[in-house]
Amino acid sequence: MDAWLSDKVKLHRGVTVRASELGGNGIFYNGETPESDIIIATISKSAVFDYESLLETLNTLKIEDPQLSRIVVGFLSTIEPSTETEVLMCYFWAFTAAYKAGSTGFVSSIQPYLNLLEHTQVDIPQGNTEDDDWFIKSLASISKAEREKYEAMLSWLDSEVAGKSPWSQHFSFDLFWQIYKAIKSRVLEIPHSLSEDSGDFVTNISLVPFLDYANHSAAKNAYFDVDRRTEDIVLKIDHTKFEEAREHAIEVLISYSPIEKIQSFLMTYGFVPRNHGQMQVFDWKICDFDKLMNEFCETRNVPYKKIGKWLQVIPGAQLVIQDEHVKINLAANPFTIFFADNLTYNEHWGSGVTNDNLQKILGLQEEKFDIIHGPGPLGVLCDGRPIETSIDPSSPDLVERAINFLQTAAKLELRNISGKSPYHEFKKILLQKVSLGLAPDFIDDLEPIPPVRSLLGFIEYNMVAEIKSKEEFAEALKHDGLVVVDFHATWCGPCKMIAPLLDKFSAEYSQAKFVKVDVDDFGELAQEYEISSMPTVVLLKGGSVVTKVIGANPAALKQAISSNA
Repeated sequence: MDAWLSDKVKLHRGVTVRASELGGNGIFYNGETPESDIIIATISKSAVFDYESLLETLNTLKIEDPQLSRIVVGFLSTIEPSTETEVLMCYFWAFTAAYKAGSTGFVSSIQPYLNLLEHTQVDIPQGNTEDDDWFIKSLASISKAEREKYEAMLSWLDSEVAGKSPWSQHFSFDLFWQIYKAIKSRVLEIPHSLSEDSGDFVTNISLVPFLDYANHSAAKNAYFDVDRRTEDIVLKIDHTKFEEAREHAIEVLISYSPIEKIQSFLMTYGFVPRNHGQMQVFDWKICDFDKLMNEFCETRNVPYKKIGKWLQVIPGAQLVIQDEHVKINLAANPFTIFFADNLTYNEHWGSGVTNDNLQKILGLQEEKFDIIHGPGPLGVLCDGRPIETSIDPSSPDLVERAINFLQTAAKLELRNISGKSPYHEFKKILLQKVSLGLAPDFIDDLEPIPPVRSLLGFIEYNMVAEIKSKEEFAEALKHDGLVVVDFHATWCGPCKMIAPLLDKFSAEYSQAKFVKVDVDDFGELAQEYEISSMPTVVLLKGGSVVTKVIGANPAALKQAISSNA
């Protein structure tokens, strides 16, 4: 690995990589205490793996290694990744499978990094559908979903790539899962300015060799940036975090946030972070919630979880650990609302919805989702009537009742925690503190409780809308500004590769209108705009074509959109 990085990374003489107490390896600095922030590592742009650089690699592979190119496209088409992180995973799953099956060329050139990913230690807890904890259950769901992806990949490889069957001998699920965990733990959000003189920037999800040795901690003492001139990645130490007199090397730590969310941190890095006085957030979804609430409130068969869905309140509390105290973050999840007087479930809410499609959507949300996004709390009554006034979650009476309930729930749940993982042990310690009493004040400056889908890293960007009719296309062209039209086909592999990038650009350039046109459904439009290959992205203003970008070319696409937005 050191030899592979030798011409890609420049290090300060006081920098080393060795085993870290936080787990795996870490970056350490043992140079002089600086008077200002200094660069201790520079990683060449050419060493970075991101969506754009890998797409350029794929275009090269189409000529130099068609077999590997075909495997990459097959993985992308089979998985249909919806995030940049999933795109990176598809590439490295393909590279690893090809290398293990004896491929040479490009995969041999990156073998040291493939070996690093294969041996990166990430101890995500074992998922278990029988566990009462929502997080442990969700891990089981993730593992199941990833196994389904693996089986789909394996089926494609065995049927489409001859001479290596069965591919499971070369690329096992354990190796597939290891690459998944390693990439999830090592990706970084790297900022890139839209232009040299612009203060605006976008972030690319990237794998940055060497920099990804840096461990994450809220007790950070370093940060990374991009050299605007060269686009190289630089790692800088914060001189204010280093003491004058030091006997030992200090581990270099980076962080995105001063607040550590325990479940997402553990899911990403494989360990429970140590508390250095920073805020830590634990999302506690209470087991047997309806049963406990009915007992506590002396009610019978009230579906409190459904009431919470309509009120957009999670059946649990976001707990904040700070300075040995445990508090409730009501701003994130106004849990105390459950204890308002005379709340009941309206089982006849459907009678107030005249639109059949809306009624079906609301019914599906009530059955499957944590909260319901709809035209108000139709499924909740107060004193037998629809809720007409807001409920103050910080009311002292509601807070006191909520704290009493949480103490009771914590005591009961402590009896049923059977897991022995670091996560289970952390939860035990936390619930023991809750059972002894919560601080009555609450935090009001944290992010909302992350829904399970957000925590587990599903869709990151708004999806570009698919045109359903010529009339809808004509309406889109009336947009006052730039209109970006992605002419694509469902059978087109490069189209699927470029789609997540367009989704990302649609969020970054919100003043522009982004739409997609399937050439098989709208052949006349494809003919009108002289579309001869896919993907072709057409940029229009005032109904007139400004420029076209033909093929999956991220750099040209970014340049075209940024120049005309």
